[in-house]
Order: sequence, then C-alpha cells, then structure tokens
Amino acid sequence: MNFVLIESFYGGSHREFADGLKLWSTHHIDLVTLPARFWKWRMRGTASYLAKSTELPLNNGGVIVTNLMSLVDIKEDNQK
Repeated sequence: MNFVLIESFYGGSHREFADGLKLWSTHHIDLVTLPARFWKWRMRGTASYLAKSTELPLNNGGVIVTNLMSLVDIKEDNQK
C-alpha cells in the first residue's frame, strides 16, 4: 500500500519519526516536508501553503500528518 506522510516541521523528533517510519514500514511512504522553523506558523498556515504550492499525492492508500497541521484544511484547500 502507498502512503504520503506530510511533515510540516521536518527536524528533531519529527524528522526521526518520519525517516524511521519510511525506513521500517512494509509500505511505500512518500515524504512531503518543510524545514524545521517557525513552528507557530506551521500550525496555522502549512495546509493552505502546501495545497496551493505543491501537487500533493492525496490519491495514495492513505495520508499521514503530524500534530502540527490539520488534514481537514489540506483536503479543503486542495479542492479549491
């Protein structure tokens, strides 16, 4: 099964989690990441930014997001 993991703060423990999941999972996982800075902005603006600036592969078997962003916002902004 294919998944996309969207990590808006790719550093520290968030990076370790994403890289470890990709490395050790039996599934194929694509990473969509942003640098580890401005965490307060990442919580509020990442979904809108990514939906408008990147072609997110949301047709995969599943989407994984961390607690710094809202999957609902990504889906809504991606449909506009």
